[in-house]
Amino acid sequence: MFQGFMNNSNSTDKLLDYIDEQKEQISRYESRLRDVIRAYKSLAKEKEALERSVKVLSHRHNERQQMTPTSEEASDQEIAKGNEDEIDGILNDSEESITPRGNKASSIDIIQVYNIGVRYYCITFNSVDGDVVPKSEVTKLSEQLATLSSSLVTVSEEKAKISARFQADKKLLLREMEQKTEECNRVVEEKDKHISHVEDQLHEVRQRLKQTLQERDEEMITHTEVIKELQQILENERQIKDEQKKQIEQLENQLTVMKDSKDETITKLEQSVTTLGSDLKNAETKINELEKYKNQPTAAETKLQQDLDELRAQHMEELANEQQRLQDSKNRIRDMAHRDEYRVADLERKVSELSDLIGVSEREKERDQITIRRLKEKVLQLNVENTSLTETSTKVSQQLEYQKLSQKESNTPYQQPDESLEANQRNQASSHEEVEDPQLAYQLCKRELAQVKEDFEKFKSQTQLHAKSRSQDLNIKEYRSLQRQVVELNNKLISERSWFEGKEKEYKASINYFKAEIKDMQGKFDNDINKIKSESLAKLDEARKQMQRQRERTIELLADKEAEVDQLKTNTNTNGSLGNSALQTSYSTDYLLPIPSRISRRYSRDILADSKESMNRTVSFEGSHLFSGEVTEDAVNRLLSMPATATVSSRDGILLHYQQEQAKIEIELTSLRKSKFELEEEMRDLAKREQTHLDLCKALKEEIRKLERDKSRETANLEYLKNIVLHYMEADNPISKLQIVKAIATILQFSPKELDRVLKRT
Repeated sequence: MFQGFMNNSNSTDKLLDYIDEQKEQISRYESRLRDVIRAYKSLAKEKEALERSVKVLSHRHNERQQMTPTSEEASDQEIAKGNEDEIDGILNDSEESITPRGNKASSIDIIQVYNIGVRYYCITFNSVDGDVVPKSEVTKLSEQLATLSSSLVTVSEEKAKISARFQADKKLLLREMEQKTEECNRVVEEKDKHISHVEDQLHEVRQRLKQTLQERDEEMITHTEVIKELQQILENERQIKDEQKKQIEQLENQLTVMKDSKDETITKLEQSVTTLGSDLKNAETKINELEKYKNQPTAAETKLQQDLDELRAQHMEELANEQQRLQDSKNRIRDMAHRDEYRVADLERKVSELSDLIGVSEREKERDQITIRRLKEKVLQLNVENTSLTETSTKVSQQLEYQKLSQKESNTPYQQPDESLEANQRNQASSHEEVEDPQLAYQLCKRELAQVKEDFEKFKSQTQLHAKSRSQDLNIKEYRSLQRQVVELNNKLISERSWFEGKEKEYKASINYFKAEIKDMQGKFDNDINKIKSESLAKLDEARKQMQRQRERTIELLADKEAEVDQLKTNTNTNGSLGNSALQTSYSTDYLLPIPSRISRRYSRDILADSKESMNRTVSFEGSHLFSGEVTEDAVNRLLSMPATATVSSRDGILLHYQQEQAKIEIELTSLRKSKFELEEEMRDLAKREQTHLDLCKALKEEIRKLERDKSRETANLEYLKNIVLHYMEADNPISKLQIVKAIATILQFSPKELDRVLKRT
């Protein structure tokens, strides 16, 4: 659903982008269209002005062609041409002056052009006619000149607008070009900076990656060592577990042997009970036989009665004894089972006690080793201290003896002035022949005591360093033991994984086998169905063919009977009333007419009615007795009895063959129904088998899914266990180690006793 939502959001984003692009294109097209419309309007104005000028010029040209100058007026035409040239020059000058100045000088130029044109036309008309030019012509010419001037003004205005627009566009394009170049330069600089920054980051990432790879390799090496050690520990535990399993299997075998012996005794007792029951039945039969002779009170009977009573009493006693023995044997078996269970529980309890004792002994052993190690360290420390103290005591004793000797020999008081001390020091420094001063000896002893204290502190620090190094050695040993445990756990993981892969292969092979078997059974089932269908269709075709043959036979019989009726008709026509009376007496119930078609219809109706009755009989018989053979027997008996009980009428004789064929058809129909019922039963059996196979396939698929789930769970649990062991190895705080131990106990499902043992050791 989330993927569909993301696809819809992507499609909407694409559509929005497409709509924005279309809007931008439409805005560009609108701006271009405005420019085109503006240009079109200006061109239309220029076109109108040019058309007006063209019309004026063409009109003037036609007037000049209509005028036919004579040879006498040649000089005047030359003068007019000169004037025209002069006026054309003036007009050209005026146009040149109009174009650069633009709209400001347009009115002045128009007046100049107008005056020049008036002069030109006056000159031309004077040169042509030699008379005064009429005012109408002058006004006409002035109007034409005004149109020319207006067209020139419009053209000049449009040209000025176009040039101004061109200059503005040129300035805009130049400004935009400068902005774009600046933006391009700025973007290029930013790109260069970004590329340099990215390269620096890439270099840093590569260095970090190298460091992480090195760290990862080191971690992998340490993890492999730890996993090997853990696997070794796991292998040892597995061996212990296998030994315990063997002991349990031996106990179970003993229990099974005892149960088998119990079952044998029970079966023997049951056999004896059955034999006694059969004897009792035989005795009862004898009693029933002898009860017939009760009415004859004889001595033999009384004796037999006594014997029977004795036998009954004996049998009752034997039955009671056997039941008592059976109950005793059951009680013995129950007691033996209880004893065995108690023995197994006792053995399990002893095993648990032994394991606890082993754990306690190991803990005590470790504690003893720790105490021995501590005592050894204390002994070494005391030895060192003893040696140091002996040395110091010897030195102090020597110094004291020396001081006593010096005090005895010296006559001066204990305190001397500074000059005598300096003299004594000088004497001691120069030569040791003279005796030292007691003050100086005291100072020397004090210095030696300080020296001894320093030596003692150094020794103490050395012993502490030695103890730390030994503790580090112990930590290294613990780390190595944990590494061995990790290795053992890894080996166990590999073995479990190989076992799981083998089981998975076996399950896959079994699944493939079952699938192939299901396919084969499905193919066989389809083949059986097709075969049954083909056989049933063949039987139905055969029945249809027989019905068709029967129908043809009935039609032939009807044709024969119609011929006989025609013959009878001819006989009736010849014989007259006798034939008619005979026919009326013989066919009074059939309402026969002297027409052959009516007779044939009557016979056909009778045949159809008989066939319907027979079909109804078969259907009703099928409802009550579907697969019994009574239908065939009834039909055969009816056919055998029909000739004896039939009337002398011609109709019964005619339909005898048809009824026989109908009975045969009924027999075939019953057989077909039997076969149909059998086929339906087979179809039901096959459907049931198919359903069982489908259920089996579903169960196998569910088991496969369960195995896959177990595999995923096992991998997840192993990954979680690996992480926890790693955290335990990296932890330094005992509290965190205790928490990790509890987590491991919950994952591996430790018993309360095991958890207590682990917590005591930690």
